Amino acid sequence: MYVDLSHAIGNSSPVYPQDTPINLSQTHFFEKEGYVLYDLKTNLHVGTHVDMPMHLVRDARFASHFPVDFFTGYARMFDVRGLKEIDWRAEFDGIEEGDMVLFYTGFDAHYGSQEYYNSHPVLTENLAARLCEKKVKLVGMDTPSPDYAPFRVHETLLGADIFILENLTNLEALAHAKKIRLHAVPLKIEAEASPVRAYAEI
Repeated sequence: MYVDLSHAIGNSSPVYPQDTPINLSQTHFFEKEGYVLYDLKTNLHVGTHVDMPMHLVRDARFASHFPVDFFTGYARMFDVRGLKEIDWRAEFDGIEEGDMVLFYTGFDAHYGSQEYYNSHPVLTENLAARLCEKKVKLVGMDTPSPDYAPFRVHETLLGADIFILENLTNLEALAHAKKIRLHAVPLKIEAEASPVRAYAEI
């Protein structure tokens, strides 16, 4: 069974405060030109997307430099709904090297609102450090960010080559899955981030 974990991208897609708005426009029409064509102008952090290390640490590697297998693998999801700060807990002890870790906050219910950007749950710096010790390869959540400025959690994870998958949705569909395989492959783009069509096999 496949579960779509991504928000749709369109002109109504919300963007992080101060980021460039999206502009998706049809430029050619079947009735006139005999084919359909759309142009897309967007920053790369719109909707469900993955951050590369170079987003917030000194690193020259673009998304295009990383192999596909860096963005697919077995995932562990943790239900942390109701927590404003997510710190290390005993249930995280079973995380293993190479795991992809998902935090289900339920905050995607506020997607598009000011609250989504101003009041979302965060990961503690301690949790980020422990995830680095575990050598996970990706951390994902149904929020716009794992932290707020000055983005120390971003720096810790990205500095350890742990990718950050943001703006997930529909994680509740994975709540009772015994095994999850996550796919969140970026475009082969020379940039610091990329939209993804994240989905899970359960």
